Amino acid sequence: MNRKQLFSVCISLAMSVLVVFGCKGGTGSTIPTVADLSIEIWDDGDAPYPAGGECVRTINWTFKPVRLTGSSGRSTAFNMQDRQYKSSVQTGDCFYSQSVQDLRAGEWTIEAVGVDDPYASWKTSCSVNLNSEESSVYFVMGMPGCSTTAAHLTP
Repeated sequence: MNRKQLFSVCISLAMSVLVVFGCKGGTGSTIPTVADLSIEIWDDGDAPYPAGGECVRTINWTFKPVRLTGSSGRSTAFNMQDRQYKSSVQTGDCFYSQSVQDLRAGEWTIEAVGVDDPYASWKTSCSVNLNSEESSVYFVMGMPGCSTTAAHLTP
């Protein structure tokens, strides 16, 4: 066997090992198969801040898988309703957080529909790639879409 053939065999063997035993990232961690999603929702600043200091918002959520890459976790579409009571006394902003655990890694479409005034007509959706064990997505009520960075929070 010449040097070129030996190199080809070594590459084939290395690829087989990666496929059978899993590919590792640069940090030595395996590619995630499930993701826990943290959702932050902020009011757009147009709604009046409540006198009592508590914001009441109800949001209907729909989660739909698009292209999943993981091998375990929730993999079918589902709905949930979330009612939150939170505010920031320091800034006067209304914000909410929600977590969804055990989603199969990959691309998901997330739809949010406001139920309470002043956001009863708010409806938006976006697709996000949940490719890490802890993923985050940010929404601003009254605005379209979402973001995976907090920079989206500036209305």
